[in-house]
Amino acid sequence: GMLLSKINSLAHLRSGTGGELHAAKLQAGKEKEPLEQLYRVGPLLGSGGFGSVYSGVRLSDSAPVAIKHVARDRISSWGELVS
Repeated sequence: GMLLSKINSLAHLRSGTGGELHAAKLQAGKEKEPLEQLYRVGPLLGSGGFGSVYSGVRLSDSAPVAIKHVARDRISSWGELVS
């Protein structure tokens, strides 16, 4: 139910050759969209061995989200942390 629908809101990014990040929503038939078109990323909340966490707003419905950025093997993945 609810948890399954949250999985669809996770976005993963890979850094492009120009160093920009592109978001790919895990939803069939969706075009890749830049992160900035899906979220307004706010201030850094904290960082550590787990990565960095930013506050943000999901533009589609203005929901406040926390965006976790984890760099691993030069691949960055972003995901919402839904309260």
